[in-house]
Parts: sequence; C-alpha cells; structure tokens
Amino acid sequence: MRTRTLLFCASLLVLILGACGTSKDEFQQSESDQLDPFSDIVTPSADQLPGDEDADRDAVDLQLPPPIDIPGPGLAIRALHDETHADHPAPHSVVTLKGVIATTRVAQISNGFLGFFVQDPNENGAQTGVLVVFFATDFNPTITRGTRVDLQGEYLEWYGMTQVVAKQLQLVGSSTEPAPIDVELSSLNPGSPARELYEGSLIRVTGVTVSRETDNYGEFELEGGLLVDDLFVRFQARPGQTLATLTGVLNYSFGQFKLEPRDPKDFGACNGAGCSDDAFETPNRLADDCGDIGYEGRCENNVVVWCDNGVLKRTNCDDFNGSCGWDTQSLYFVCIPQGSECGDVTYAGRCDGTTLKYCDFNTLKSVDCAATAKTCGTNDQGLFDCLP
Repeated sequence: MRTRTLLFCASLLVLILGACGTSKDEFQQSESDQLDPFSDIVTPSADQLPGDEDADRDAVDLQLPPPIDIPGPGLAIRALHDETHADHPAPHSVVTLKGVIATTRVAQISNGFLGFFVQDPNENGAQTGVLVVFFATDFNPTITRGTRVDLQGEYLEWYGMTQVVAKQLQLVGSSTEPAPIDVELSSLNPGSPARELYEGSLIRVTGVTVSRETDNYGEFELEGGLLVDDLFVRFQARPGQTLATLTGVLNYSFGQFKLEPRDPKDFGACNGAGCSDDAFETPNRLADDCGDIGYEGRCENNVVVWCDNGVLKRTNCDDFNGSCGWDTQSLYFVCIPQGSECGDVTYAGRCDGTTLKYCDFNTLKSVDCAATAKTCGTNDQGLFDCLP
C-alpha cells in the first residue's frame, strides 16, 4: 500500500547524511526552528505528574535512566566549533562533554526532538556554547539554567548548526549561571563573519531598535538585520521600540542566525508603544495541537497541512493555482506551481478508471491497478491507492 513510509525514510536519510535544506517556498513560508524528521515519535507532555498511570508515553513513562558514569575526559566546546582546534572531531564522531552548564531550559526543537543550550565553564568568550538535542523518547531530564551536565553523543553539523545529539545524559549538580558575552550588534548582522563565532553561546547586545514587528512565526527584526526568535519566549515587538539590552543564545536555523531570549528578564528596559508585561508569551514547546502531523506536513486534498512551533497550519494550494506535493529539495510538502510535471495531480492522488495517479518527489506517478488484479480507491490514510 502507498503510505507515508517513504517520507519518513527520506527524512531519516537526511539526518544520517547531514543534508542541507532551505526554507519553505513562496507558497508556504514557514520559519519553524527545525525540520522534523521523526514525525511519528511521541513528544512527552509537559503537564503530567508523578504517579500518572495512563497508557500514553508521556513524561512519566519516559523517565531518565538510573545514574550512569560517563567515562573519559570532556571535550572543550570550542573544539566543536573551531576546525583548526587540535581536538576538533569529524562529523558523526562520538564526543563527551563534562560539567557543561545549561544556559536555557529544555525546549521542543521539533516534533521528535527536545534540546537545550550549554556553555563551557572552563572557557570564556566566543565558541563556548552549543546546542544539545535528544530524542523525546530517550530522556526526561529536569534541566534549568545553571544545571551542570555530563553527556556523550554524536557531533553533527545539522543544517549548518553545530550540535550534539545526546545518547547518554547525566545531571551532576548545579552552578552559577554563566554571564552573557557582550557582543557588538554590528558583528551579528547579516554578512558579518563574526556571527558564527557566537553560535550556541549566551550573548548580550545593547541599545537595539526594532525594525520589523513580530510576525506569524514569532520573529521580529532589529535594525541591522538580526532576527529575534521565540523558541523560549515570544515578545510582541513593534517597529521603533528600543531595548536597552537584549540577552539570549544565538541559534542558527534555515540559513539565518537568530537570537533566542529565554524569558522576559532577558529584555532590558523597553521604550516605545506596546512596551508592557502583556507583550510577552511563553511558548510551551512540550505540548502542541498538531497531533501526529509533523513539520514536513501532509496533503489533505489540495491543502498543505503542517506543524509550525506546535501550531497546526494550513495553506490551500488552490489560492496559488498550485497543487499539494512533496518537495524533494526541502523534504516537506508544499504547493507546487502549475506547469510542473504533476500538473493538478496532488500527493493524495486520484483514480482515472483503474489507473492510480499521484505526485511524489515532484514526479507524476501512474500505476495500473488492474495489472495486479486490484482496484483504485482511497486507503485508510485518505490517499488514493491500489486496493485488493
């Protein structure tokens, strides 16, 4: 039967090979924080309490394993970023970090992944922070800012973002939260080569002005071009507002560096219309209304349906004279303009008599169901298929 298995396998291949992608095209412009390659993984819910006896695989069912001793010396975080460092590992190498300090809480990085940022307590300045991610089904750690962690995992350059996918994770204590690194805003603007030096690190800029208000994806822009994102907290910014200081970790997603403030206290004194406590929202990245729909999405008739930051979104391709289909470069469903090979045939497909036609990987596929003594109809996923 024709199922979503092909989509899952294609996305898994991207994770293994570290392939590079881009943002959604003009018909579905989403700036979600990460592409979700594992839409079938159940994300722990944030509001479950100890003693929960329900049948779902929530936070109570996914407890951190017993204490473990992670062997070996720890690698300096700077060695992950600096390719000239004597200890710089090859991508996909197993690395160990010891006693690193969390600079953020855990957030949902994508539908199947949780993550948090850490800082190296033994180093100062640039290249001292990194993103740590893990499968939602592997751990349920209680990590807050200042938590000290030992971990071992795979070093990756995931869509241009340096990160460690944790396979073992041990909380070893708490510490004073690292102070942010003071950085000139001009060094973070698009085109500045200095930006990558602070990727993953906790930084602070001063005297900033909002140039573009908060959009549907929770981002706003500062004068100079630096984007501010809402992975941990959302601020309803308005053009012309000024902030005395702005603190956050420097993230990288969809080809752009983005500052990620952690809570309202990371926003310095605000001046201008709309500056109030009511301007803040704290997204709960451990719960969403997307159900089983991941960031890669799916086609429902000629509508692209996808999960963006825990919010279910839809784009009707009829509005753009396009058809819903799978984008082989970006690895998610988009509206494909008319004139492509698929024409008006969508991923959901259709039946022309006993012939099944559907759009897959931007290619029109035709299957003669009668050749295998089957008929063309819809399967239990709502897709047209050859059925017994």
